Amino acid sequence: FCGCSLCSTCISLIVLGLSVTMLRYTLNAVDHCDPASPNIDKCPSDWQKMLCPGRTEKACFAQLHDEVRHAWIIIVTFAVLFLMDCVSFVFGAQLWNLLMKGPT
Repeated sequence: FCGCSLCSTCISLIVLGLSVTMLRYTLNAVDHCDPASPNIDKCPSDWQKMLCPGRTEKACFAQLHDEVRHAWIIIVTFAVLFLMDCVSFVFGAQLWNLLMKGPT
């Protein structure tokens, strides 16, 4: 039980880190890559190909601008899941220790 909780906690941490990294990249694109007035110095050159391939730059930016606020919900959800995994690991370790002691 403890091993599964530990694996789940590690995976949750990795997913949380990747989600935050992707959100930061997307926020950078939304902040600096508006097709109407792009900030060439801060706008990554491959943002459109990476975030929404096959769409026009204008359509991609509009989609990202509308959906970026929903990404925070995903980040918060993963953070809560990570905390729950940590708590599960701690309680699982306590249970394991009690079971290994045997009846007193």
